Amino acid sequence: MEVLLLKNKGLPHKEIARLTDLSVNTITSYLKLYQQEGLDGIEEINFYQPKSDLVEYTTTISKYFEQNPPASINEAMGKIEEITGLKRSPTQIRKYLINIGFKCRKVGVIPAKAFLSEQKKFKETQLVTTEFG
Repeated sequence: MEVLLLKNKGLPHKEIARLTDLSVNTITSYLKLYQQEGLDGIEEINFYQPKSDLVEYTTTISKYFEQNPPASINEAMGKIEEITGLKRSPTQIRKYLINIGFKCRKVGVIPAKAFLSEQKKFKETQLVTTEFG
């Protein structure tokens, strides 16, 4: 809209470009679009928005991962490739899963040197004290 106002004031394209921080080509495109379609054409968002090929498989992927959550992005990547036949990088898979509502969770680690016999004794004593105690 600023471009139209400044052009209406009689300013040259270079000056409009400097004031609006747009390129001269963009200003020319806006003015041509205004001449062809009026204000409705200017207000419409007309930039390229690519869509992923995975979008058509979203419901299938969502249902599968709700029933069988993947342990890692690499596992999700393999399953998505198996389901759809489309191979994507781990970064793209992570971004796609976040966009469809899944969250990445960190997995806890089991200590390497767990004393299983001590844990069993502790659980038994806890069970006895909580039931009768």
